[in-house]
Amino acid sequence: MIHICPSPTADTRTCDYAAVTKKQLRESSIQHIRDVRDGFHFLIERLQVAAECHDYDKLTELAWFRRHGTLGNGDAGGHRP
Repeated sequence: MIHICPSPTADTRTCDYAAVTKKQLRESSIQHIRDVRDGFHFLIERLQVAAECHDYDKLTELAWFRRHGTLGNGDAGGHRP
């Protein structure tokens, strides 16, 4: 799960510079960068899992695919239910 902490000062386009110190802006910017990095790491991990599992049943159920598959005939209906 991705957890992102809200920060009204992290967006430099809408931040009220008069109401925030440089230290607060720096800290919230660091948190924002960390949140974005963590979000990308989460998505990358999910993609890696999906890639590792993709079509694995073609190996574990090779005999079924050999009998019911679509090897060479162009029909997309050979997947297991």
